Amino acid sequence: TRKLPTFVRVVLVFSRAAEYRNTTTVLLPTTMEYQFESHKERKLTVLTFKDVTNSGVLLKQIIAGNLGVEASFFNASLIPDITPIIAAANKALFAESRGKLVTRTLYSEIIFNVSGSKHITETLKRWGISESSTGLVVAKFDATPAELQIIRDSVKGSEIDNADVGQLMDLKATKKAYHIADPELQVGSLTDAILTRIAVRDCS
Repeated sequence: TRKLPTFVRVVLVFSRAAEYRNTTTVLLPTTMEYQFESHKERKLTVLTFKDVTNSGVLLKQIIAGNLGVEASFFNASLIPDITPIIAAANKALFAESRGKLVTRTLYSEIIFNVSGSKHITETLKRWGISESSTGLVVAKFDATPAELQIIRDSVKGSEIDNADVGQLMDLKATKKAYHIADPELQVGSLTDAILTRIAVRDCS
């Protein structure tokens, strides 16, 4: 198993148990809450769905603001695992705390951050939900059970374990989107390459 970044403490939430387990390894149940070392009062819940059939409807609801809950909806075909989303969310929290969000909302900021790009419109279209998305990753801060139920009721697809999100990824499209060449993957993982881009975007 691969270690998560040190700024994140992972809290696994099992649907059939009333207990919480703290760990730093990737052993993901369907629902997972992440607590950030730098913002201990905030938690991020992540849900993953496959075989989604109503992305077009969801996109219209999100744009109109009538979905009933605010969250980040990611195109799962560009997500190798959950770690880049955690890193992007952590970066978004820092920006929010300093009053320096680049995008209009905290949730669009996470999508913007996960791309490692400086082009907001392109990023939201490519990494966010589209009408043709069949795999979705949904991230929600400080989610209540009612809010999670709204998300589950709204997405017409099958919820899967977060650990299986890589099965929904299009490797060729992901490498192209992040401008990752094969030699780079000989010295590190795909996730490592993406995290590097997330980290250094604002330094260039």
